[in-house]
Amino acid sequence: MYRRCTAAYSTSSVEYFCDICLPYKIVVHLQLHQEFLSDQQKIRTELLTQFKDELDTTRAELEDKYRESLKMEIAKLTEKHKRELAATKKKQWCWQCESEAIYHCCWNTAYCSVECQQGHWATHKKFCRRKKGQQQAQSSQNNSQQNTQQQ
Repeated sequence: MYRRCTAAYSTSSVEYFCDICLPYKIVVHLQLHQEFLSDQQKIRTELLTQFKDELDTTRAELEDKYRESLKMEIAKLTEKHKRELAATKKKQWCWQCESEAIYHCCWNTAYCSVECQQGHWATHKKFCRRKKGQQQAQSSQNNSQQNTQQQ
């Protein structure tokens, strides 16, 4: 009997206690839910900040690598350009058509073909050092021959 009374009393007291506690349970439940949402938002914000920092770091590293590769490529191209320019400067070029020359007339005039030389001769003969040199040599020979004949 005691057990029945105690059981009945405890059941009724639990129900009574639950009825009284229900509003507090709701308040505690809402507070816990609000804390949960707040913690979730805080974690989300921290993760987003961490992600942005990692993204900025990665972007900076990639930009540095890209700039470095550009510098290396520019250095390679500059060196190649210098070599090609030096090789080009060592060649002589046709005065008539600007192709690579193989026939030389005088100290600064060369031609790629006989046709170019003949086409440019009308202009070049006024300045040709070979012709002037040959004329001077012939005139000095003629003068020496005349001098020997006069004596």
